[in-house]
Amino acid sequence: MLVVGCARPGSRLPLRLLGLSKLTNAEIRVEVYMDSGLFAALPRKVLKVCNVVWLKGPHLAPGYSCETFLEMSPSKTGHARVFEVKALATGLPRFVARWDETADALDIDIMDVTESETRSFKNQKSGYSGHHSSRLPDEPRAFEINVQIPGTFVCRGVISLNLVRGMSVGGELCPSGSLALNEPSDP
Repeated sequence: MLVVGCARPGSRLPLRLLGLSKLTNAEIRVEVYMDSGLFAALPRKVLKVCNVVWLKGPHLAPGYSCETFLEMSPSKTGHARVFEVKALATGLPRFVARWDETADALDIDIMDVTESETRSFKNQKSGYSGHHSSRLPDEPRAFEINVQIPGTFVCRGVISLNLVRGMSVGGELCPSGSLALNEPSDP
Protein backbone atom coordinates (compact mmCIF):
# COMPACT_ATOMS: atom_id res chain seq x y z
CA MET A 1 0.00 0.00 0.00
CA LEU A 2 1.29 3.46 -0.87
CA VAL A 3 0.16 6.38 1.23
CA VAL A 4 1.03 9.92 0.21
CA GLY A 5 0.36 12.60 2.76
CA CYS A 6 1.26 15.99 4.03
CA ALA A 7 1.70 16.70 7.69
CA ARG A 8 2.54 19.74 9.74
CA PRO A 9 5.90 19.63 11.49
CA GLY A 10 5.67 17.60 14.67
CA SER A 11 2.48 15.75 13.74
CA ARG A 12 2.25 12.03 14.48
CA LEU A 13 1.03 9.44 11.97
CA PRO A 14 -0.15 6.01 13.25
CA LEU A 15 1.58 3.11 11.47
CA ARG A 16 -1.74 1.33 10.97
CA LEU A 17 -2.55 3.99 8.36
CA LEU A 18 0.49 2.75 6.45
CA GLY A 19 -0.65 -0.87 6.65
CA LEU A 20 1.85 -1.80 9.38
CA SER A 21 -0.68 -3.32 11.77
CA LYS A 22 1.87 -5.38 13.79
CA LEU A 23 3.27 -2.17 15.25
CA THR A 24 -0.07 -0.70 16.27
CA ASN A 25 1.30 1.19 19.28
CA ALA A 26 4.25 2.63 17.39
CA GLU A 27 4.19 5.91 15.54
CA ILE A 28 6.30 7.64 12.94
CA ARG A 29 7.25 11.23 13.47
CA VAL A 30 6.90 13.00 10.14
CA GLU A 31 8.33 16.40 9.40
CA VAL A 32 7.46 17.64 5.94
CA TYR A 33 7.58 21.31 5.09
CA MET A 34 5.08 22.16 2.38
CA ASP A 35 2.83 25.14 1.95
CA SER A 36 -0.73 23.93 2.62
CA GLY A 37 -2.05 26.30 -0.03
CA LEU A 38 0.21 24.64 -2.58
CA PHE A 39 -1.06 21.19 -1.58
CA ALA A 40 -4.70 22.29 -1.75
CA ALA A 41 -4.14 23.64 -5.26
CA LEU A 42 -2.88 20.32 -6.66
CA PRO A 43 -5.30 19.17 -9.38
CA ARG A 44 -7.26 15.99 -8.78
CA LYS A 45 -7.90 14.20 -12.06
CA VAL A 46 -9.55 11.15 -13.52
CA LEU A 47 -6.76 8.93 -14.79
CA LYS A 48 -9.04 6.29 -16.28
CA VAL A 49 -12.69 5.38 -16.80
CA CYS A 50 -13.14 1.62 -16.46
CA ASN A 51 -15.60 -1.21 -15.76
CA VAL A 52 -18.19 0.34 -18.04
CA VAL A 53 -21.32 -1.84 -17.96
CA TRP A 54 -24.83 -1.32 -19.30
CA LEU A 55 -27.21 -2.19 -16.45
CA LYS A 56 -30.22 -1.70 -18.74
CA GLY A 57 -29.99 -1.50 -22.50
CA PRO A 58 -28.72 0.10 -24.54
CA HIS A 59 -32.01 0.34 -26.40
CA LEU A 60 -31.24 1.86 -29.78
CA ALA A 61 -33.38 3.31 -32.55
CA PRO A 62 -33.21 1.55 -35.91
CA GLY A 63 -30.23 2.82 -37.88
CA TYR A 64 -27.88 3.04 -34.89
CA SER A 65 -25.24 0.85 -33.25
CA CYS A 66 -23.40 1.33 -29.96
CA GLU A 67 -19.72 0.85 -29.13
CA THR A 68 -18.88 0.77 -25.42
CA PHE A 69 -15.32 1.47 -24.27
CA LEU A 70 -14.55 -0.78 -21.30
CA GLU A 71 -11.50 1.26 -20.32
CA MET A 72 -10.44 4.70 -21.53
CA SER A 73 -7.93 7.32 -20.44
CA PRO A 74 -8.84 10.99 -20.73
CA SER A 75 -7.74 13.13 -23.65
CA LYS A 76 -5.62 16.26 -23.24
CA THR A 77 -8.85 18.19 -22.61
CA GLY A 78 -9.70 15.89 -19.69
CA HIS A 79 -12.60 14.07 -21.32
CA ALA A 80 -12.67 10.28 -21.32
CA ARG A 81 -14.94 8.61 -23.86
CA VAL A 82 -17.37 6.06 -22.41
CA PHE A 83 -19.48 4.99 -25.39
CA GLU A 84 -20.37 6.06 -28.92
CA VAL A 85 -23.72 5.70 -30.67
CA LYS A 86 -22.95 5.43 -34.37
CA ALA A 87 -25.31 6.16 -37.25
CA LEU A 88 -25.52 3.30 -39.74
CA ALA A 89 -26.96 5.56 -42.45
CA THR A 90 -25.75 8.89 -43.79
CA GLY A 91 -27.53 12.01 -42.65
CA LEU A 92 -28.08 10.81 -39.06
CA PRO A 93 -26.10 12.30 -36.15
CA ARG A 94 -23.77 10.23 -34.01
CA PHE A 95 -23.31 10.68 -30.25
CA VAL A 96 -20.26 10.41 -28.01
CA ALA A 97 -20.63 9.96 -24.26
CA ARG A 98 -17.71 11.26 -22.21
CA TRP A 99 -16.79 11.75 -18.59
CA ASP A 100 -16.60 15.48 -17.87
CA GLU A 101 -14.27 15.88 -14.88
CA THR A 102 -15.06 19.57 -14.45
CA ALA A 103 -18.80 18.90 -14.10
CA ASP A 104 -18.29 15.50 -12.40
CA ALA A 105 -20.85 14.13 -14.86
CA LEU A 106 -21.40 11.87 -17.83
CA ASP A 107 -22.21 14.13 -20.79
CA ILE A 108 -23.23 13.19 -24.31
CA ASP A 109 -22.23 15.23 -27.35
CA ILE A 110 -23.99 15.23 -30.70
CA MET A 111 -21.69 15.01 -33.73
CA ASP A 112 -21.92 15.49 -37.52
CA VAL A 113 -24.64 18.17 -37.28
CA THR A 114 -24.91 21.92 -37.71
CA GLU A 115 -23.95 24.38 -34.98
CA SER A 116 -27.65 25.20 -34.52
CA GLU A 117 -28.48 21.51 -33.93
CA THR A 118 -25.58 21.23 -31.48
CA ARG A 119 -26.94 24.20 -29.47
CA SER A 120 -30.45 22.74 -29.54
CA PHE A 121 -29.14 19.40 -28.23
CA LYS A 122 -27.13 21.02 -25.41
CA ASN A 123 -30.06 23.28 -24.45
CA GLN A 124 -32.74 20.56 -24.88
CA LYS A 125 -34.77 22.54 -27.42
CA SER A 126 -36.62 21.81 -30.66
CA GLY A 127 -37.06 18.10 -29.88
CA TYR A 128 -33.41 17.45 -28.94
CA SER A 129 -32.45 16.14 -25.49
CA GLY A 130 -29.94 13.95 -23.70
CA HIS A 131 -26.77 16.03 -23.41
CA HIS A 132 -26.82 15.63 -19.62
CA SER A 133 -27.36 12.15 -18.23
CA SER A 134 -29.11 11.67 -14.89
CA ARG A 135 -27.19 10.19 -11.98
CA LEU A 136 -29.18 7.49 -10.18
CA PRO A 137 -29.43 8.06 -6.42
CA ASP A 138 -29.18 4.37 -5.44
CA GLU A 139 -26.12 3.58 -7.57
CA PRO A 140 -23.01 5.72 -6.96
CA ARG A 141 -21.75 5.67 -10.56
CA ALA A 142 -24.85 4.74 -12.56
CA PHE A 143 -26.37 7.13 -15.09
CA GLU A 144 -29.64 7.09 -16.97
CA ILE A 145 -29.20 7.79 -20.68
CA ASN A 146 -32.07 9.17 -22.77
CA VAL A 147 -30.94 10.66 -26.09
CA GLN A 148 -33.58 12.07 -28.44
CA ILE A 149 -33.66 13.90 -31.74
CA PRO A 150 -36.81 15.47 -33.23
CA GLY A 151 -39.41 12.76 -33.71
CA THR A 152 -37.59 9.79 -32.18
CA PHE A 153 -35.44 8.42 -29.38
CA VAL A 154 -31.91 7.39 -30.29
CA CYS A 155 -30.56 5.63 -27.18
CA ARG A 156 -32.00 4.70 -23.77
CA GLY A 157 -30.49 2.78 -20.93
CA VAL A 158 -28.61 2.82 -17.65
CA ILE A 159 -24.83 2.65 -17.66
CA SER A 160 -22.43 2.14 -14.75
CA LEU A 161 -18.74 3.05 -14.64
CA ASN A 162 -15.82 3.37 -12.29
CA LEU A 163 -13.32 6.22 -12.13
CA VAL A 164 -9.65 5.91 -11.23
CA ARG A 165 -8.63 9.25 -9.76
CA GLY A 166 -5.19 10.61 -9.00
CA MET A 167 -3.29 13.77 -8.33
CA SER A 168 -0.66 15.45 -10.42
CA VAL A 169 2.26 16.42 -8.25
CA GLY A 170 4.92 18.72 -9.59
CA GLY A 171 7.91 20.27 -7.97
CA GLU A 172 9.92 18.78 -5.16
CA LEU A 173 9.24 17.75 -1.59
CA CYS A 174 12.16 18.04 0.78
CA PRO A 175 11.44 16.31 4.09
CA SER A 176 13.59 17.32 7.00
CA GLY A 177 13.96 16.11 10.53
CA SER A 178 14.13 12.54 11.69
CA LEU A 179 12.16 9.34 11.58
CA ALA A 180 11.57 7.86 15.01
CA LEU A 181 9.88 4.55 15.76
CA ASN A 182 8.56 3.90 19.22
CA GLU A 183 8.37 0.16 19.76
CA PRO A 184 5.33 -1.12 21.63
CA SER A 185 6.10 -1.88 25.24
CA ASP A 186 5.55 -5.36 26.64
CA PRO A 187 2.79 -5.53 29.29
